[in-house]
Amino acid sequence: MIRIFRAWLCAVVLLGACLPASAWSAEARTTFQVRLEVGNVCTLTKTADVDFGTVIPTGSATTYDASGSLTVRCTLHTPYTITLDGGQNGTVTDRKMRNSAGQIIGYSLYSGTFGQCGSWGAQWGNGSSGTCVFSSTNYASEQTIAIAGKTTLSTASGGAYSDTVTATITY
Repeated sequence: MIRIFRAWLCAVVLLGACLPASAWSAEARTTFQVRLEVGNVCTLTKTADVDFGTVIPTGSATTYDASGSLTVRCTLHTPYTITLDGGQNGTVTDRKMRNSAGQIIGYSLYSGTFGQCGSWGAQWGNGSSGTCVFSSTNYASEQTIAIAGKTTLSTASGGAYSDTVTATITY
């Protein structure tokens, strides 16, 4: 009897060794998600001020040009607009630089790139009073937006004239 039991036990052990592993193992499965949200973001920085430099009035109306620039970088395929306010001393259609004595010199700003505000066409502003708003789409690379400045003067008192204009990006 013991021999039969041993033979049977050996047969069971050998049979177990011959069965595929799946007969002895179990499985459980689950799923999970992989997620990422890409934020729609733009940055706007000043690259260069609009600086007319030092001018010496000639007594007759002379036009002076200057340039500056902004840099825009947005998430891929992000449309945006950039508006300029009237500065601290004027309006979008009548900008003024002021010196420490309170004297003023008028100037205008235009978009110098892509033609969205036209070359010496409508002044770059906030869309009011016939001013234009710069608009474009960014493709995840830095875009340099040129600012063209223009002033005409025949006489002016000496001194440093300035104004501070705020550029706003909306996306």
